[in-house]
Amino acid sequence: RHIILESRNWKEWSRGDDCRVASSDQDGGAHDAHAESSGINSNETGDALDSTRIHRLELNIMENVVDHGPGGRVWDAAIILSTFLMSEYRDRLQGACVLEVGAGAGLVAIVAALLGARLVRATDKDFVLPLLADNAAALAPEHYAAGTL
Repeated sequence: RHIILESRNWKEWSRGDDCRVASSDQDGGAHDAHAESSGINSNETGDALDSTRIHRLELNIMENVVDHGPGGRVWDAAIILSTFLMSEYRDRLQGACVLEVGAGAGLVAIVAALLGARLVRATDKDFVLPLLADNAAALAPEHYAAGTL
């Protein structure tokens, strides 16, 4: 599933204005996972933004409900929470410890790690953990290899 997350003004977003979160699942199956993150280089006035801050994430995250049940998909709530973290909690995540309970495919935990959380622990039922581990290893390999995700 290809997911695009963009940092937004949460007050506008919560009113139902254009949220600019896109998600597509062309064939309904699992996909090869990889991540691309990039900061937006300029704002409307042309001023440079901090390049160390992630303003947009494009993630191809694996889903598999056949083997992992409901925990094997990315729920809309995970997309909304991830966007909220990018928009409103980015600074609070720097160096934080994060626990995600019922992580499923792991989107929120992966986003927290990519946004600078020092330590992220994601939990779910035993039969969902292989999918979670595969997504973490593919989308946040530095954090996964270091044992911080």
